[in-house]
Amino acid sequence: MHKFLFTTFFIINSVLAYCQVDSQQIKDLMATGTLDFITDKNKALISFTKVMDIAPKYANAYYMRAQCYYGLQKFDEALNDLSQMTAIEPNNPKPYALMGVIYVDVNEFYQALIMYTKAIELNPFSGSYYYSRGFAQLKLQNSWYAIKDFEKAIELKFTDKDVYYWMGYAYLLLNDFPKAISNIDYSIEKGKRDADAYFHLGHAKMLNKMFDDALKDYELALMYDEKYAPVYFDQGYIYIQNSDYQNAIKVLSKGLEIVPTLAMGYVNRGIAYKAVAQADEAIKDFTKAIELETAYADPYFHRCLLYEENKEYKKALQDIMTYNQLYPGDANAIFQRGRLYLYNSDIENACKDFKEAANLGNEQAKQAAEEVCNLIDQPQSPQPENE
Repeated sequence: MHKFLFTTFFIINSVLAYCQVDSQQIKDLMATGTLDFITDKNKALISFTKVMDIAPKYANAYYMRAQCYYGLQKFDEALNDLSQMTAIEPNNPKPYALMGVIYVDVNEFYQALIMYTKAIELNPFSGSYYYSRGFAQLKLQNSWYAIKDFEKAIELKFTDKDVYYWMGYAYLLLNDFPKAISNIDYSIEKGKRDADAYFHLGHAKMLNKMFDDALKDYELALMYDEKYAPVYFDQGYIYIQNSDYQNAIKVLSKGLEIVPTLAMGYVNRGIAYKAVAQADEAIKDFTKAIELETAYADPYFHRCLLYEENKEYKKALQDIMTYNQLYPGDANAIFQRGRLYLYNSDIENACKDFKEAANLGNEQAKQAAEEVCNLIDQPQSPQPENE
């Protein structure tokens, strides 16, 4: 009996000693891996993997190794480790939150939304989780839900400058320009001073018809990034609205040097060229816009007007017909098509278009319909019989 007790005592002590050695070894490996994580993630991976070999259910090793994989952009490996961690610690929100981060990085926003929602279920008091889910909502075009998450993040004392910036951006997408301006402006006050922030602040002001203030913000955006092309395109739009066409041409040309594939940029510069009587340059720009985006209706309409001025009526008619196909129901365009049919001696189709445009509310078309359609209704003069 005494021998049995002694043997049992020896085994228990041996197991405890082994566990103590393992516990200290794990601590050392985790500490080494954590230090290496900063400078050499591949080296850190070795330490965390050793921990997992010693203690296959040591959850934090999976989490840290996942962070290494994430930093090395080995996303599948990171997700696999995090998934295994959730099996070990199903009530820990951290792996779900990190999976959300990874899914955002690979543009799988719906999966990110699911992960952040799970993290919030497990820890509903984390403002950062609400902020992160709000960002995923925003990427899914769920602006209203994004705002609700951002508001909850702020309520939970997560007041990072980016929360206000993205909330302002969400309001911008909802066309609530005063709230967009207020939130983005506050994010800048809190330290978000970069080209993105000043551009979107200016963009919200532009859409709110605050043109002078918008131009000031655009200048600040260019101080941070002089190749921020959207600034030049917005500036061009404002200059056109202010009838400052030469400056519009100047800034739009800068924007098109940076992004030479933006059809809208060519359309706006074409409008500015047309306004300063540079018709050939305007036609080139409208043509380029059509080449870049054949289903973009506006350049057809503007080029049609120039062709008409040049008395190239067949080309003008072809452009307005394409515009009508792409943008049906435009009373002014239908009236324009009627005029071009008339110039091309097609009285019957001109009459039909004037009637249609008149029914859609175009006042000029009403009078034109009366005059042109009467030409069709008039009886033809009898021809003399051949003797």
